[in-house]
Amino acid sequence: MEEAANAMGEFDKESSQALEDLERSRAANETESLMNQTIRQLQKNRKEMAKQKSTSALDNIKNIQSEMNEIKNQFEKNTTQEMTLKFQKIMKDLLELSKNQESLEKITRSIPRNSQRLGEMAGKQQFIQGQLTKIVSEIIELSKETFAVTPKIGQGMGMANNHMEEAKKRLAERNGRGAANNQKSAMEGLNSAILAVSQSMNQMQSTGSASGFEQFLKRMQQMSGQQQGINNESMQLALGQLSSSIKEGLMGRLLSQQQQVQKNLQQLMNESKKSGEGGLGDLQGISKEIEDVINDFQKRRYNQQTKERQQRILSRMLDSQKSMTQRGFKEERKAETANEIIYEGPSGLPLDYGQRRNLAMEALNQSLKAGYSRDYQTMIRRYFNSLSKIEQINTKIDSTINE
Repeated sequence: MEEAANAMGEFDKESSQALEDLERSRAANETESLMNQTIRQLQKNRKEMAKQKSTSALDNIKNIQSEMNEIKNQFEKNTTQEMTLKFQKIMKDLLELSKNQESLEKITRSIPRNSQRLGEMAGKQQFIQGQLTKIVSEIIELSKETFAVTPKIGQGMGMANNHMEEAKKRLAERNGRGAANNQKSAMEGLNSAILAVSQSMNQMQSTGSASGFEQFLKRMQQMSGQQQGINNESMQLALGQLSSSIKEGLMGRLLSQQQQVQKNLQQLMNESKKSGEGGLGDLQGISKEIEDVINDFQKRRYNQQTKERQQRILSRMLDSQKSMTQRGFKEERKAETANEIIYEGPSGLPLDYGQRRNLAMEALNQSLKAGYSRDYQTMIRRYFNSLSKIEQINTKIDSTINE
């Protein structure tokens, strides 16, 4: 719990302090004491007393879980509010920039070709472009904190920047009308970015999560759907009943679609890398398979090997989505967890943890599916390990009493 509190401290001091207080709370200390007392009572063969102690510990852990839920909810609320403020600032800056760009476009369009003011317009365009560059830098930094910075935001700002650059060239050529057209397109790019920022902000607020992970996962799901469509259409090639012209057209279309999937995947990989997320290995493996399929399509080749590659791509995409929702524990944490939950009573018999889905593990699974952050998942799992141990002890006591 201390590790989780330290990790949270970087994002939300209030929740971090609440977690530290919970760790030092009477309930937490009492729970540990009750568990130790349970084990000692079992060693002395005092079954009824052991059951009482373990039941009390179980009640304490349930109360701790309830408090953890409250801290988790407050943490998500605070971080979402903070991230929303950052998005609002960017949207405000983009709106101001769009307004200035629109004003510049109207002035430029009204200036005669031989006017000396065209040079002045170029300077103003350079100033607006410089402001856009600053916003782009802020967006790049923000993308390291959240997946809510989507490609559409970057595409809109990229479009705006390119047309601003072209507008400056036209102004240097004393082509005011051409420059004004580029300036109008730059404004449209800014407006597109504003809309994308607004959509991301609304999505973040509706999910109550500042990480934007839900959006990231949704894009993975959309990409899987695209790949499924490519695979289905490719089956027509396997039948071998198409005319040369139809086959050529289908190959070209499938090539274009597969290249788009590759582009979308590369964007996800770049964003995942920026955000410091692990698990890029799966995506990189998918990318290699896609590259091989693209090479086959470029050579107008489709065979059993191509078909198997496509099937592996889709399968790995689906597996990757599944692993993304389950990821968050290192392999050593998994090994440590396995060791923590095994208890051997005085008889030396294991409590057969792996053979039954008890109440503790049911609750654990529900908690992990509820969207907890990694640090919370680690903390929750640690407490549920203790909870599981108590339940196993109770089960052994009950079976012994009934004998």
